[in-house]
Amino acid sequence: MVDRLFTNVDVAAELESSLPPDLQPLAAPLAGLSRQVADNAAQRLLDRPRIQEIWVESLARTQEQLVRLLDGDTTVVRETDGAVVLDLQPLIIQLGDEVAVIGRLATQLPEDAGLIEIMDADDLSLAQDLTHLLDIVGLWLWVVPILLFAIAIAIVPGRRREELRAVALAALFVGILILLLRGLAGRYFVEHLVQYDSVRPAAQDAWNIITSLLADGGRTIVGISLLLLLGVWLAGPSRSGTASRRFAAPFLARGWLAYSIFAALILLVLWWGPTAQTRRPLQMLVAAIIFAVAFEALRREAVRDVPGAAQKPLGEGFRLPFTGKKN
Repeated sequence: MVDRLFTNVDVAAELESSLPPDLQPLAAPLAGLSRQVADNAAQRLLDRPRIQEIWVESLARTQEQLVRLLDGDTTVVRETDGAVVLDLQPLIIQLGDEVAVIGRLATQLPEDAGLIEIMDADDLSLAQDLTHLLDIVGLWLWVVPILLFAIAIAIVPGRRREELRAVALAALFVGILILLLRGLAGRYFVEHLVQYDSVRPAAQDAWNIITSLLADGGRTIVGISLLLLLGVWLAGPSRSGTASRRFAAPFLARGWLAYSIFAALILLVLWWGPTAQTRRPLQMLVAAIIFAVAFEALRREAVRDVPGAAQKPLGEGFRLPFTGKKN
């Protein structure tokens, strides 16, 4: 910032115009001294908590701004004369105000002062093309394993519950593996590739930001796997699973009540949005449909287990464990 400031502004001329005639020969030495003042001012500027907070906030938004740039939807970083540049002119103007020997700095700086080249236009075009390709792939790639899982379950009549359990266990393993590898890779990155201890907290924060979407994916897979395993247990022949179905039969047999609770849980997840995947409408729609199908299958099984469950009082399931009666 100091280099760009003194390259684009004739500080000696500014001082000479401000000094009395007998002191104008001191303009050049004072200009050299003012550069040292500017260096110190820049350090003090960056030492201020508010400036540090603004800088941290800007870094936290860097990932979002980069995505918007690659999508061609931002002017924070723009293309100028065949190059992608970052405009730091506002910081230079603020630094000039700190020096105070330069007047009307905003009107004196040329338009290209403070522009830092990031990449040329050809690199930007290639990056945008790759981004668009990855957007398409990322939008639909997750459909492939779901279809494969559905086919695997459909082609084994009589063993579909066991196949669903195998799918859930495999997905659970993948989700845990993703979270484990992310943690190990982050620890290696911070402890072995970052040389200075003072930088490691910032490096850890950067790693967490960069891999946050990966971590959300792992947590989402783990959550879905646990729900599938819960469904497999409830639909299974075990004594605890059968007892749980009988307990819930009066509720499940009343379709309006069962689906009201189901819809409320879906809306709760949408409102909470614990991971990035739960904030994506298309993926949540597909998940809601899949879980609705599984929920209907579980509901019908519970109704078959307990004939006339729709006529039984809703509180009967709560009394059974204490009275010892059987449905």
